[in-house]
Amino acid sequence: MAPDSEHPDRPILRDRLALDRTKLANERTLLAYLRTTIVLVLAGVTALKLFPKELAIVVIAGVLLVVGFTTGAIGAVHFLKTHRRMNRWSRRLDTAPRPGPPPDGRV
Repeated sequence: MAPDSEHPDRPILRDRLALDRTKLANERTLLAYLRTTIVLVLAGVTALKLFPKELAIVVIAGVLLVVGFTTGAIGAVHFLKTHRRMNRWSRRLDTAPRPGPPPDGRV
């Protein structure tokens, strides 16, 4: 018999590993958002510092800064929502009932 058909309440290793993979993917996604934020903000600052202060350059730099910070905020919110969801699922796995020894006494 499959382990989950013997004890349907018991979390199995596959569930725990899937949760760990999802947590790591969430962290990688946050890092991608942060990397994008840094590039956009630095591009905006560089445009302001490197090029002459013409209206077009200032507008482009401003748009880069706004989009950069917005990207960072969206990434942080997405990470926190997913992180909380994963923590709830993790607690549910940790508090699942653990079965005792098999009924026939074998270990």
